[in-house]
Amino acid sequence: MDEIIWALEALQFADKHKVAMPLNCKKGDKVIIPPPRTLEAMDERIADTSVEKIDIIIKYSWT
Repeated sequence: MDEIIWALEALQFADKHKVAMPLNCKKGDKVIIPPPRTLEAMDERIADTSVEKIDIIIKYSWT
C-alpha cells in the first residue's frame, strides 16, 4: 500500500512541477527537469540560480 501512495504522490508532484522522477526516488531527492523547448527558455534556465545544473555527455558507439 505504501508503494501505491508513493507512486500517486510522485505522479502528482511531477505533474504539478513539470519534472521527471528518477527511479527509486524518495521525498526530498533531486528530480529531473526536462530540456527547454526554446532558446529563450534555455537562456532563462541558465540564468536560474535556484536549480543545480549538471552537464551530461551521451556517448554512443557504433559496433
